[in-house]
Amino acid sequence: MESPIFDNPCLGRIVFSQRPIGPLHIGQLVGSLLPVTNFQEHYETLFIIADGAPGSAVDQQKKKNIHELLAGWLAAGLSPNESVIVQLSQLMELDQMVKILQPLVEDEPVSPLPGASETLPESALLLLFAATHTPAYPSSRSAGDLASILVQRINARYNLNLPTISWLPLPTSQLPGVDGQPMFTARNNAIWLKDSEEETQAKINRLPKNVLQRYVEHFIHEPAEQTRVLTSFDRGDLSEEELHKLLGEGINEGLHSLRVKRAKWLAAPGELDAVLAAGLRRGRTIARQNIQELRLAMESIPANRTSFS
Repeated sequence: MESPIFDNPCLGRIVFSQRPIGPLHIGQLVGSLLPVTNFQEHYETLFIIADGAPGSAVDQQKKKNIHELLAGWLAAGLSPNESVIVQLSQLMELDQMVKILQPLVEDEPVSPLPGASETLPESALLLLFAATHTPAYPSSRSAGDLASILVQRINARYNLNLPTISWLPLPTSQLPGVDGQPMFTARNNAIWLKDSEEETQAKINRLPKNVLQRYVEHFIHEPAEQTRVLTSFDRGDLSEEELHKLLGEGINEGLHSLRVKRAKWLAAPGELDAVLAAGLRRGRTIARQNIQELRLAMESIPANRTSFS
């Protein structure tokens, strides 16, 4: 399916979703957001704000969370000109795609994937935008697997050439939080982008010794400097307190520009709403084209054909 939105040669199309449940933390930044935004030059990228099912209400708290997430995305380098940003609760076309796909699941159940009906909306989102890639998170595996099976069935039955869906390689391990456990919003162990430099340093000072190497690897980018710091630390030439300070200063320096940009975006909610509106228009154009193409293909197949061969 050719898109009227993206006209530059590319390696594929990425659909990336994130729930707006509060401010971004540095684990999300280094683990997914920066790697995905770095693909913008070579891939068509769609960023989905997964704020609820299409048509669901958006109250003031949810809107605040949406603005927090979007401001963080934009500050981290997401370009509303190069990428398409879509607020899921406003994307009514997703319901249409779910209805189109539902018979393909019910007529011939997807036996390797229990709970396919529950996974279908996430899978339909990938097909709605003709995704070629999706981030390889454990939580997204079922949706991606179901989408791949549905693509195979649609292509075989309706003589289409929908793209197969591949897993997008991202960092394989999560950044530890201040308690040494994987950094999660719900665990209250995160270092937030909204934190001040003093708050960030205080949290870095709480990091247990066994996770410091991970932070060195993430935030000291020169391999030679990584080796020098870790060797000095292992020999005892660099104390734990000194390494905490070094990491805090480096992280604060690296986040300074991003924090300034984030604050500017949050101070202009009208501009954030304009980005959302423009992204929704562009996303709907892609979605409607893909729905139309799929419906035309399905209408050309005799109604009594039920097997996928």
